[in-house]
Amino acid sequence: MTDFSREGKGKAKAIVTDDSNKSGSTAIFGPVRLSHMNAFKPRANKLRKCDEFSTVVVIEKSDTELLKFVRERIQHALVKKFGKALAKYDTCLKDGDAETDNDGNARYPGCMFISTRADVDNAPVILSPKSIPLDLSDTQGWQSGDFGYIKLDFFGYDTDKNGVSTRWKAVQFSAKGVPFGKGQQDAKAVANEFGDVEGVEAAAEEADDFLA
Repeated sequence: MTDFSREGKGKAKAIVTDDSNKSGSTAIFGPVRLSHMNAFKPRANKLRKCDEFSTVVVIEKSDTELLKFVRERIQHALVKKFGKALAKYDTCLKDGDAETDNDGNARYPGCMFISTRADVDNAPVILSPKSIPLDLSDTQGWQSGDFGYIKLDFFGYDTDKNGVSTRWKAVQFSAKGVPFGKGQQDAKAVANEFGDVEGVEAAAEEADDFLA
């Protein structure tokens, strides 16, 4: 299981950078884990019929400090949009244990998550741990499963239903992580599973005779 602790991934950060939005606010928080990350190349969204940048922001449930901050931003967006908190609404913050994949398994066990995106003509700013902007062609090995700080717009909406959603504004990578669904293998343990190959020397001698 991947270690979600902050050690080696960056100190906790939760900042409201802009509170003037009529329907919400802009905030930076982390470190969080990034899943299904399409930061360097847009991906086709069949539902919206367009290309977009997207990622899933994953926060462990035990990280109560960051989750409290996110929930406050959601409530703030509701009040900004509707003038009050709502008893029922669609939230961008989902339960990783309750939400399941196509096989019926929990999507992110023990975690909460936010699926967020950005339009192609308003791509998220991508930063290295040293705050150096990265070009879309310069991934430097960053990928899904890695950790970083995320900048999101939180905003309320009242289209077919009432709720709070997000726009992806920027990301700053902070630490490498194991890609989701790809566990690290122990080379020695795998070697014991295979064992020594028998008949290698005999096969080599036969090959030499054939080539002579």
